[in-house]
Amino acid sequence: YYSDANIITQTEYELIFEQISRDESIPQTLRLQYATLLLLGYRFGLRFGEAWRLQYRDIQYENDLETVCLYIRDTVFGEVKTPAAIRLVPLLERLTDIEKSVLRGLFQDCEKHFETDQLVAIMAESSSRTLIDRSMAARYLNNLLRHFTGDRKIRFHHLRHSWVTRMIGGLFLDRTEIHNERLSREFLSENINDENMSEFLGDGLIQYPLRSISMATGHVRESTTVTSYCHCIDAIAGKRVSAQSPILPDFAQAYCLQTASATIRRRRSRS
Repeated sequence: YYSDANIITQTEYELIFEQISRDESIPQTLRLQYATLLLLGYRFGLRFGEAWRLQYRDIQYENDLETVCLYIRDTVFGEVKTPAAIRLVPLLERLTDIEKSVLRGLFQDCEKHFETDQLVAIMAESSSRTLIDRSMAARYLNNLLRHFTGDRKIRFHHLRHSWVTRMIGGLFLDRTEIHNERLSREFLSENINDENMSEFLGDGLIQYPLRSISMATGHVRESTTVTSYCHCIDAIAGKRVSAQSPILPDFAQAYCLQTASATIRRRRSRS
């Protein structure tokens, strides 16, 4: 049995995103904002407060939205959690068409306010200095997360766990090495942008992937990222152990197990 608490899978995320996008019980702009909050948690690993306070001027993007970079810092709407939370967070995955449509719709609304107020937040109400209700947004998203995952303890924060797990899993695991399809979708992103990832890690011979991901997450130490946020360490460790395990001849294995070498050959043929 594998405990997948604190993980939102790609399928679950897509279902929740689609549900928000077609929820006609809330105004269109609010739908775009709620969907974007979810996207910022899942695709960028932002804390809820960071996504809620994000200003339009701190989002740099190409028109095709293949490249997006966020500048997380103190704003007029509030301060970051720690000094380490001041950081740049690039988009390392490719967005789906529906995700791009939501972002374009919200950015168009922001551009209208940006002309008169360059400090406008993407979660602004009709007044550019008033943000949408934080508790209502968190409750709305958390209810959807719990409904689609079936886990009553899941909350927005666990989107960060999912991001870290996908990024680290994508660097140290190969999809062919994980034979369980569900675990493969949890550990490995299907939409990694290789060009953006290469630029994120650097093209030098010496790279620090865990440090890079830890900094993008806003952590002071890599140990926090690895021990508390990454849920595929057992799979990575299993890969390393298998790669480094010595291959013993049949006679040596038979001697160690005190059995016949023919028994070892039969076991291998069956597996």
